[in-house]
Amino acid sequence: MTRTDLLIKDIDYLVTCDKEWNIFQNAALAVTDGKIVYVGSNEEIIEIFRAKETISLKGHILMPGLVNCHVHSPMSIFRGIADDMPLQKWLHEVIFPVESRWINRETVYVGAMLSIIEMVLSGTTTFCDGYFFEEEVASAALSCGMRAIVGQGVLDFPTPDNPEPKNFLKRAETFLNNFPSNDLVKPSVFCHAPYTCSSETMKITKEFCSYYNIIFQIHLAETKQEVKQIKDRYGMNPGELLQELGLLDDKTLCVHAVWLEDKELDIIKEHSATLVHCVESNLKLASGIAPVPKWMSKGITFGLGTDGPSSNNDLNLLGELTTVALVHKGINKDPTVCKAEDVLKLATIQGARSLGLEESIGSLEVGKDADLIALDITKPHATPIYDPVSHIVYSAKASDVKHVWIRGCQVVQNRRILSFDVESLLNEVKGLSNQIKKSLSKD
Repeated sequence: MTRTDLLIKDIDYLVTCDKEWNIFQNAALAVTDGKIVYVGSNEEIIEIFRAKETISLKGHILMPGLVNCHVHSPMSIFRGIADDMPLQKWLHEVIFPVESRWINRETVYVGAMLSIIEMVLSGTTTFCDGYFFEEEVASAALSCGMRAIVGQGVLDFPTPDNPEPKNFLKRAETFLNNFPSNDLVKPSVFCHAPYTCSSETMKITKEFCSYYNIIFQIHLAETKQEVKQIKDRYGMNPGELLQELGLLDDKTLCVHAVWLEDKELDIIKEHSATLVHCVESNLKLASGIAPVPKWMSKGITFGLGTDGPSSNNDLNLLGELTTVALVHKGINKDPTVCKAEDVLKLATIQGARSLGLEESIGSLEVGKDADLIALDITKPHATPIYDPVSHIVYSAKASDVKHVWIRGCQVVQNRRILSFDVESLLNEVKGLSNQIKKSLSKD
């Protein structure tokens, strides 16, 4: 018999999200050194493996951990601070001023930790972040055993961690030079948007990212107002501008893309750039609804993002799946668009592909990292199940996530986070929010 570290057996449904879209019943999975070494039948595995730890998951779905392709995790400390406002007013009158006053290394770490708690408890095992003091986000992710891509923010005006805008490249270099050595957490640079960054800033930032072979993140065509602003300034659409500046390749992640025209989508496809759909944030800010069925028909690679917790206001990617499937059926008046299988791919294998992580995560296959989540299917809203994929997309709730493993290490057990004291962190956030409330009332 072969020795292994972890044997998970008696699984009601094992949803692999692999190329063949294999789904096993009464299934089992084995993990050695953080890697999946077996996926298949329950009866067969007992004869093959002897494990250090064996877990029975009767009454569960086992599936890949979810991939959140766009979030501003430290902004959880501003959750609900300013709702029901247009994007530009929300940014310039509330968010930017409050960030300048309250964002520092300590608050970024606390906010990131709070977001990580929320994400991992709702099934997200990988997230792509963009903000300030991103070293602290990296530290938070590492302390929780979370997989992440963290992007140091760049803008053409003073920010909490770079009061002199012209020093943006030096700030990015400092971030990269001091980045912790750990392959679970990878660095990136987040160039905020074409309307907050000059063409020169965008080009230099992209050159920096290309030199270090890291992802270049950017908000793109989120609102009609942004598109008009770019057209007035440059005489072309946002997607055309990025092409003109040489910013598009397979390590360019364009977030939102609500108002890209057909010709711009063709440009994105031609250059193998990737998009991120943030449906709930776009709905809440009334930015519009991206033409996702068109993205699919064109074969564009894209994933799903929650956006920041002050513009969504939650980081529940399972809920995002439901919204994506329903919204696009409704606006297209076609119940066959955004099928459950296609939508689930966006938060698993296609999300991993969007971040350049497909070789490691996104599906449950032998040789890949064991990033796993187990959903409890014993509750009334989960009964009965005829199709586990349909159940995940249309019925599952964040509270159904019972166990979570990242690279074979269990980080959530029976809905309890194992790596740190959640109650202490929540109390710290409450104290911080009380200070922010008092300052806002004085203003």
